[in-house]
Amino acid sequence: MNRELEEYYDSLREMFNSSGWHHLIKDLDENLLNINSLTNVKDAEDMWFRKGQINILSFMLNLEESIKLTQDSVESEDSNAENL
Repeated sequence: MNRELEEYYDSLREMFNSSGWHHLIKDLDENLLNINSLTNVKDAEDMWFRKGQINILSFMLNLEESIKLTQDSVESEDSNAENL
């Protein structure tokens, strides 16, 4: 893995370990529960808007795991390349 990519992953890991990140994830989880209900949807436009909100929230809530899987994959590829 090149140095720039390594620094990128290090900075993300630092962010994921911060108390601010944990507070943000907790808030996003709570928001998702409210947005994910069809009870208060007024019309089709509101439904599509909520769908967009849910997509963004899902991206943020899954970011840490997604980055971890990507980093593991890059490290595995680097290890395989070294073994050739």
